[in-house]
Amino acid sequence: MNKNCLFKKGITIILFILFQNFNAQKITIINKSNGRIFCFQNNVKHEVTKKKELEINASSETIISDENKIILNLINFLEPKEHLKIEILNDGKYSFDGDKKKNYEYIYRGINENLQVTLKKYVELSQKGNLNSFINFSELVLINHLYKLNLKSVFDEKNDSNAQKNLKQALKYRWLGWFFLVGNTGEKSIFFRNAVNYYFSKYIKIDIESYSCNSIDDFLKYNILETLVKLNNKDITLPTYPIVKSTEYDSLNKYFPKSCQQAKLLESYSFNHNKKNPNYKLYKEILINDFGMNKDLIEKYSTNE
Repeated sequence: MNKNCLFKKGITIILFILFQNFNAQKITIINKSNGRIFCFQNNVKHEVTKKKELEINASSETIISDENKIILNLINFLEPKEHLKIEILNDGKYSFDGDKKKNYEYIYRGINENLQVTLKKYVELSQKGNLNSFINFSELVLINHLYKLNLKSVFDEKNDSNAQKNLKQALKYRWLGWFFLVGNTGEKSIFFRNAVNYYFSKYIKIDIESYSCNSIDDFLKYNILETLVKLNNKDITLPTYPIVKSTEYDSLNKYFPKSCQQAKLLESYSFNHNKKNPNYKLYKEILINDFGMNKDLIEKYSTNE
């Protein structure tokens, strides 16, 4: 290759990098707490000292913690060139500013307003076993969420950007996740099995071949998948996956994509650590060696009960 070709190739690479940075979504983390704040992206740890700030490119997942525990597991709702600012305060409190502030505020806080009232109604309707009433109420809850986020539906449309798809997925599985937790009246319950069939057919089946636990601690999403596996419903077909590391969860994990296997093991690590069960050391070792997780990040979950 001659010098002229090398020069042109070098210019192309530089222009590509500049273009990528120019179009990148930005996140600024502002530490207004009295301690250190940490940011993890792709298992790389960044430290933000007291009263300082850090600007980084947004990624599919940005995890923010203080010195002891996870504060935020941030999904990317930003469009190209957009910029989100996050102020981290004491006691794990935080605030959003900048682009898509409304979306972040709602997904991470607003969606849980009146949650106790909603869950109480879910429990009441599931105990009565009235499937139509349960579905109608849950759909009204979803319509309210869609209105607050200025969305027409939770289904992807042809011209949706990645940011819009991420927002819809986050909303859909936070909404569905609570049904799978509090509406579960038992695996042999006819009401529950019929309800699962309805939600699976309408909302989950479309995602099942590409299903993932986008957040590494995405309890709601892997709980949905775990419930589907345990129901063993002949009308629900689930894809299978290679097991990353054999454990006592193999019967579940063969239906879990890698991201959900990781989320399941992380939950087991946290649970066993908090119960002082020495098994947590095994899960920690697997998460580091087989999933490539950052050791410091794993340890933050030992205090997240």
